[in-house]
Amino acid sequence: MPGLRKGSRRLARALREAQARLARHYAAIERADPVDVHQARVASRRIRSLLKTFRAHFRRDRAVEYRRELGRAARRLGPLRELDVLASHPGMGSHAVARALASARRAEVSRLQRSLRGARRRRAAVFDGPSIAQLGLDPNLTRGDVERTIRGQWRRVERLLAANPIEFEALHELRISLKNMRYIFEMEQKNIDQNGTAMLACLRATQAVLGAERDAACARVWLEQSTLPKPVVRAALRRVQRQSVVLAGKRPGVLRKLGRVGRRWYQSAR
Repeated sequence: MPGLRKGSRRLARALREAQARLARHYAAIERADPVDVHQARVASRRIRSLLKTFRAHFRRDRAVEYRRELGRAARRLGPLRELDVLASHPGMGSHAVARALASARRAEVSRLQRSLRGARRRRAAVFDGPSIAQLGLDPNLTRGDVERTIRGQWRRVERLLAANPIEFEALHELRISLKNMRYIFEMEQKNIDQNGTAMLACLRATQAVLGAERDAACARVWLEQSTLPKPVVRAALRRVQRQSVVLAGKRPGVLRKLGRVGRRWYQSAR
């Protein structure tokens, strides 16, 4: 990518890789394979995050419109992905619950396929996507600019950690901030030192625990709203609650470790 400074090259590469992944999985989305659904959402989320984090370095109108289209696509796939996550939850393994989830998934696949057939233009906007040139990427973004952005993301995470998050919404906000930071960090992972490698691993591990807690909360809501027999629901809720207790016990240690590793990385990165 001639004419781009190092930061711009790395950002462009990260966006192009995510666009290629999105196109590959979105091309097969009508089959509704769980892998395609998940990977399309991950790629979409990564692109949206990078465009938002570096919004000052793109053409605002094109970046905002692209983010909007990606958001629509992600919401279209959201209910199906939620069902796939619920089906993989260890507390949802009874035959009655599995049958109910499978039935709900078949109905959601039909809805998704109808939605996709009625949204050809928007599907093309997501599948093709604007080029880096069309997005108007600033060619003068330096590696130092990227590193300062990562440090800024960490300061936000640190503020959220300092608030000792316990409630669902606070933990959700922290999880999103960790994702946004990780996406930028992964642009630099070939060039980070030992502290950076530890930080990236810690970001992933913390996200995994917070994500599992969110999945358990979603499982509880789904079960409580289901029309399954009450004994089936009560038994599944007990299983989900047991896992929630285990995860809640892990969370304080995971967050403390993130704080320690993050402070060590931040000092070495300044």
